[in-house]
Amino acid sequence: MSVLTLLPIIVTLGGAFFLFKLRFFFFLHPIRIARATRAALSSREARRSLFLALAGTLGVGNIVGVAVGITVGGAGSVLWLLVSSLFASVLKYAESTLASDMRRSDGGGMLPVISATFGKGGKTASVIYAILCVALSFVMGAALQTASVVTSATEALSVPAATVAAVFTAAVFLVIARGAEKIERFTAIIMPITTALYIVLCLATVVSNMSRIPAVISSIFASALSLDGIRGGIFATVAAVSVREGFCRGLLSNEAGAGTSAFAHSAKVRVPTDAGLLGMCEVFFDTVVLCMLTAISILLTVDNPAEYTTGMSLVLDSVGSIFGSLSRHLVVLAVTAFAFSTVICWYFYGSRAMYSASARLKHLYTALFLFSVFFGGMINDVLLVHLTDFILLALTAITVLTLIKNSDRLCHLSECSGLINPRF
Repeated sequence: MSVLTLLPIIVTLGGAFFLFKLRFFFFLHPIRIARATRAALSSREARRSLFLALAGTLGVGNIVGVAVGITVGGAGSVLWLLVSSLFASVLKYAESTLASDMRRSDGGGMLPVISATFGKGGKTASVIYAILCVALSFVMGAALQTASVVTSATEALSVPAATVAAVFTAAVFLVIARGAEKIERFTAIIMPITTALYIVLCLATVVSNMSRIPAVISSIFASALSLDGIRGGIFATVAAVSVREGFCRGLLSNEAGAGTSAFAHSAKVRVPTDAGLLGMCEVFFDTVVLCMLTAISILLTVDNPAEYTTGMSLVLDSVGSIFGSLSRHLVVLAVTAFAFSTVICWYFYGSRAMYSASARLKHLYTALFLFSVFFGGMINDVLLVHLTDFILLALTAITVLTLIKNSDRLCHLSECSGLINPRF
């Protein structure tokens, strides 16, 4: 069994376990969950942590990963991407809640949870997890993001790759040199603007092709249970981890199961379950909003997506076609902004992980991260994709096992906050 099969299987089984364990709480008590989420978002610090987490998940993977899934499996893969958000939501809730409950002064993400869960081996397991996070920040958080920016700029604007990489790296350096607080402020500003721009482009594409919507919806359901549809759903699930996280959307559309965004959610939120609710918001915006808008825009405007060899070309010819050359430039701008935010966010994650593994190597980490950003556009992305897949598999296996071992604690926290009814 390949890595590309194991990733969605682990997330699906883990998500199903917590759906039953938490008694399908967000289905059975939607009003209660909505009120609690609104209360959680009333804090400015909580909103900043959400925007920081969104910076790591929204973006290139949502755009290019979905496009790649459609080229492989056709319209049917879109339904499987939507279904996957169910499992992603509950896993994101679990990891964010537990990370917040056991957080250190610097947040720490899943590291304190892992350390406390495995007894004598907890310290070793947390160090391994930290090293994997650092490696993922180099491969997915830095190199693959630059590769996507270079690809979009060279295809749409004919700008030399080395020039794009150099300018991109310099901009990254200017932001990360200002520290963690500035990073959070930066993402709180750029993410809403970039997301709004991309949503407007997608909505304009949808509105201008309204007459085709019934046919598109019919084609999605007609092909969803076909062999190609299922294969495309699995591929999009795994593939989106390779360009944004690699190429992996779908079940892993927002890093659910890997535990990485817990670095953002656990640092500022005081009530543990509030962090979990913010994690669910992250899944909603990431998968249900951005992924679905991208997918519908593509299916409305392109008759045969299978003809395309790259996801970025497909996006440029769909979302980037509504206003002619202007919209292509706007798509490149959105992709660059998304990728830039993801790089900044992953520097934050990676530096936290490196500090946990060895505080003395912090400056070396910064230098290696910038090195990865610059050379990302020059490296064969196939190699980066495979490296990302293996790292994510290891992270997900450690995180999901940790969450399952702490499932009773998670239920207790959810009962104490009133999200689920106590058992008698």
